Amino acid sequence: MKKIFTITILSLFTLSLFSQGISNDRLSKIKAQKIAFITEKLDLTPEEAQVFWPIYNELAQKKEALNKRRKDIAYELNSNWDTYTDKEKEALADEFVGLKLKDANLDIEYHDRFKKVLSIEKVLKLYQAEIAFKNYLLKRIRHQNAQNQQRPPRQRFE
Repeated sequence: MKKIFTITILSLFTLSLFSQGISNDRLSKIKAQKIAFITEKLDLTPEEAQVFWPIYNELAQKKEALNKRRKDIAYELNSNWDTYTDKEKEALADEFVGLKLKDANLDIEYHDRFKKVLSIEKVLKLYQAEIAFKNYLLKRIRHQNAQNQQRPPRQRFE
């Protein structure tokens, strides 16, 4: 259960980074890299891949919808904090926490579905691969940020 919680937290963190100004083209490239990364780490047979990827993509779509609603709630609260009553704030807070619970329930549901189409070893490799891919992306982001900070400001020519 601890691993599922950790994966969920890392997923939210990574998704929030992605949603902050990444173009659809870049996001598509990252998703393609993730698919290749996971496929390699799991060493899926063509038959396994044919059954696994539709399930995995379905889970990803559901999680994206939950994450979008959580972001929307956070934006609503941030933008309209002073206009909401305490009851409205409480309702949004309750919905926010309820979305976290739905996310955890999705992890449980899809864990069972993954076990039906993959060996337990490959299910565990999936979780490890997701964490490894997120770490890879975070390192790339940190590296890019470090490079951007080391560059001198651009000079304008007029």
